[in-house]
Amino acid sequence: MPRLSSNWDRYWPVVWTVCVGAMFSLVAFATVRWWEYQDIAKEFQLAAEDRALAVKGTFETESGMLELVRSAVETAAQSRRNEFKRLVEPFRSRSRSIEAVEWAPRVAESQRDAFVAEARREGLEGFQITELGPDGRMMTAQRRNEYFPVCFIGPRSGNPAVYGYDVASEPTRRKALLLACDSGDTVASGRIEFVQDEARTAGFLLALPVYERGKPALSVGDRRENLRGFVLGVFRPEDMIGAALANLQPAGIDVCLHDPAASDDCRLFPFHASRRRKNVWRPTGAKDLNDPDRLHYVVPLGVSGSPWTVVCLAAPDFVAARRTLWPWGVLAVGLTLTALLGAYVSSSIDRKTYVERMLTEKRLHADQLQEKVYRQTADIRRAQEEVIFRLLTAAECRDEETGAHVRRVGLMSEALARAAGWPDAEVDCIRQAAPMHDIGKIGIPDAILRKPGKLSRDEFEIMKTHTTLGADMLADSKVPMLQMAERIALAHHERWDGQGYPNGLAGQDIPEAARIVSIADVFDALTHARVYKPAMSEEDALAIMRSEAGRQFDPLLLAHFFLQLPEIHRIVEAHPDEEPVVAFAAGGKGAAVKGTGTFFTLEGAKK
Repeated sequence: MPRLSSNWDRYWPVVWTVCVGAMFSLVAFATVRWWEYQDIAKEFQLAAEDRALAVKGTFETESGMLELVRSAVETAAQSRRNEFKRLVEPFRSRSRSIEAVEWAPRVAESQRDAFVAEARREGLEGFQITELGPDGRMMTAQRRNEYFPVCFIGPRSGNPAVYGYDVASEPTRRKALLLACDSGDTVASGRIEFVQDEARTAGFLLALPVYERGKPALSVGDRRENLRGFVLGVFRPEDMIGAALANLQPAGIDVCLHDPAASDDCRLFPFHASRRRKNVWRPTGAKDLNDPDRLHYVVPLGVSGSPWTVVCLAAPDFVAARRTLWPWGVLAVGLTLTALLGAYVSSSIDRKTYVERMLTEKRLHADQLQEKVYRQTADIRRAQEEVIFRLLTAAECRDEETGAHVRRVGLMSEALARAAGWPDAEVDCIRQAAPMHDIGKIGIPDAILRKPGKLSRDEFEIMKTHTTLGADMLADSKVPMLQMAERIALAHHERWDGQGYPNGLAGQDIPEAARIVSIADVFDALTHARVYKPAMSEEDALAIMRSEAGRQFDPLLLAHFFLQLPEIHRIVEAHPDEEPVVAFAAGGKGAAVKGTGTFFTLEGAKK
């Protein structure tokens, strides 16, 4: 027995080594696998955001086209069939999302017979005001106070059975019409079945109220009394989502348009499959859309009346297709090392030699890691020291621009560069470089830099030298971020039409980074107060910038900027000016914006 106990005591270090090694290997496997899943989730998030924004963008475009139709109908004293067809003709070539555009006028009970007779005289044979009966078939509408029959349909002729259908005869549609009438806004209905479709596929309506020309529509009472009818957009969600995603590569993501207000047992949700699987997934209820085992991304569609949301779900094989062998490789290496270490320990006779050998190996490994960390830290420190050295020269000069201004310009430039398709490394670079666009102002005399009013011609010539001063300060750097900062500092006041300074560059000759920062800098300067001017409203600022497309600004980048306004708003809200501006130059609406490259008045005129 004593001998057996001695043998077991000998193998305790081996058992301990194997257990710890196996546990460490499993922990390393789980950690690497978790990191990998986080990367996959980020990839899904970015791809899902692209698809959700594409769907929202398509919907907003179609809604905007419907607004143009409503404006034209409101302007016309009387709606004519030929005029309506002309108005909706652009939908034939430009829209793949809207099933039909319809005009449903308001018809009182006392006008019903005359309205039906007039429609028949215009060529709609057998026209009558109809509704769906209990059996799902069209029947003559029952008598009630008023009707909203469909009398015009475009851009295609549509199903003849739809003509005369009373849109208000069905509860879901009626709810949307009432809300649109009372609010005066564009309103989306809940999930409806199309009466013009024999297959009874699902979709929703967009109702745009039209009021009598020249009559008030300020209160709910006015709107109900002076309602003329509705322009209706019939959306087939499958077509809308398909059109929005037609130019995006399939990424194993299913995109659904979902109404959370619908019952949980509602079937046949409109969806767009990932197009990567042979057996296409079709959600059967709201529970499928909230499966906790699947990555999903939800964003509101952004329309009144019904809380439609765009739901992006990862296909079942989305995560599996992106898994790698790295976690398993880590596990295999860990277990192999554990086995080797156990064999080594078990074969060691001299415990002191074993411990010393293990300590020596660990010390060598630690020295290698320490040397690697030292080299990397030294590289980072050199870059940081160069940035600090260059920026410390600004410590004795002060501009009236706020710290929040440069942060906003950097973040806006980052958002615009990403929208323009820049790679992630360059996007991060411009975020750091853009705040240094006006670093040359440290060389401008305080009398000019802080002057609360319009600069004289000579003063403005001196102010313009801040571009070359900033470029000289940042010149000859080997750090990519500072190289980009040098280009921005020199060229951010150049204009697309060649009328800028200091070198009069034009068009594509201006570095793209400088063109991006120019847009961000002008927008922030216009919309924030300074000691020499009050803040301009965003609406006025955007109108001024829109007028400068192709003159001061790159028109394509400016278009990207307008598409990124939601992100710009988030940046502005997250980084307000640290202190309120308490004084600005006299002159009221004529106050100028210094440093934006072109001096704008608040009415948008140049000075």
